Amino acid sequence: TTTTTTTNDNGDDNGKTLLYQNKKCIVETESGEQFQSDFVICTVPLGVLQRDVICFHPSLSARKQSAIRAIGMGTENKVILRFAQKFWPNFKYIQCNDYRYRFLNYEPFGKKGTIVAHCAPPYAHDYENQTDEEIVETVCKVMQTMFRVKPEKMPKPVDFLVTRWLQDENSFGAYSYMKVGATYSDVRALSEPEFEAKTLFFAGEGCSISGAQCVHGAVMSGQEQACKILQIGNVEINADMALGKRVGMPAEAMREWMQCSKCSKWRKLPEFVFPDELEEKWECSFGGVWDERLEQLGCDAAEDDEDDE
Repeated sequence: TTTTTTTNDNGDDNGKTLLYQNKKCIVETESGEQFQSDFVICTVPLGVLQRDVICFHPSLSARKQSAIRAIGMGTENKVILRFAQKFWPNFKYIQCNDYRYRFLNYEPFGKKGTIVAHCAPPYAHDYENQTDEEIVETVCKVMQTMFRVKPEKMPKPVDFLVTRWLQDENSFGAYSYMKVGATYSDVRALSEPEFEAKTLFFAGEGCSISGAQCVHGAVMSGQEQACKILQIGNVEINADMALGKRVGMPAEAMREWMQCSKCSKWRKLPEFVFPDELEEKWECSFGGVWDERLEQLGCDAAEDDEDDE
């Protein structure tokens, strides 16, 4: 259990009022160990937030709590099988008539003799009371039928792994999904910082719209929150140090400026337009492609300031 709270200089826990005085966070672990910081990025899976196993002081906003309830958390389990050699087709993705499973061939990804059976709800819930061996036996029988292998020639896996995400107390499911009634506004609310002082941030695949259910969605949402914290501290952000470089950065963090070679005024470039992509002798009127004001007035338009959209 982790508690996120705030204190004054004397260490007294007086709740919400003092949060805005020092803007400090304390994370307390289950063993009682405490960590103090200026900011916290909470990256626990949505399933953990839904179980209320983390105590937040002050409590999360009503908007945040509503988003946590609105978005669904599924159970996409996997049965990973490794055989001495491959006996299935070379396709990366393999479907079958058994609605419980779909298969991913790991050989093209460098994992020799390995195939993964994906099992989604409601079928993923059916095997919670079965042993790993029973589950593997069922999957192997499905594969035997799929690939027309005679029973006596069906190989046994040399190794296997069965995930049980719903039972994992560090996850309680895998992965988030848009439950009936949920909207992208709920996803945005889930990723918004908490408290007036903006000291508690949230990241993870459930906080991503374009990368939900995927590792890259989790990574990029984490980078986005890290960039927000750096911007609060007026720290220059180096995109070359980010995973994916420019692609992996939040758009607002990458907004750059261009100086007119004719009037020397500075213009704020739109998202994902960079100086090295423009002409060396760039002029204000060239910005008419994205700004009607520059198209009409050119260099006569007032110089942009930091707050201009």
